[in-house]
Amino acid sequence: MGAEPDNSDHLASHRAGSSAKCATGRRVPSSGQRGLGLNRGDRALSRRTEIEAAIAAHNDTDPEALLPPAAARLLIAMFPRREVCQRSLDDLARAGFDRRGVMRLLHALIEAGFLSKQPGQGRAPNIYRLHLPPVLP
Repeated sequence: MGAEPDNSDHLASHRAGSSAKCATGRRVPSSGQRGLGLNRGDRALSRRTEIEAAIAAHNDTDPEALLPPAAARLLIAMFPRREVCQRSLDDLARAGFDRRGVMRLLHALIEAGFLSKQPGQGRAPNIYRLHLPPVLP
């Protein structure tokens, strides 16, 4: 019977935010709480679900300012993984949205508190930040 392997790192690897060791013994960076047990498709699905639920909750609580289903589709297209988007209106139109409709949706999402907008510098597109749950102005 040989010596017992050192499992001290193994036990620590089960804590959220800690690093794990791969088979080579090298440390593997943790993906943090949000990534535990999820692959990229799961995170995208989770983001989609999170956005759709937030829009539905908004529509349930504020029937005077209903957001159309296209608002959720736009947010999903703009923020598949991150909370910041800097895509041009033309780029969003190429993703299947009407340019004028995108402008109206962006305005409505800003008014509802789902987005904040920072003007782009020069010819750079505006920077939009996603707020889930929405932050009222």
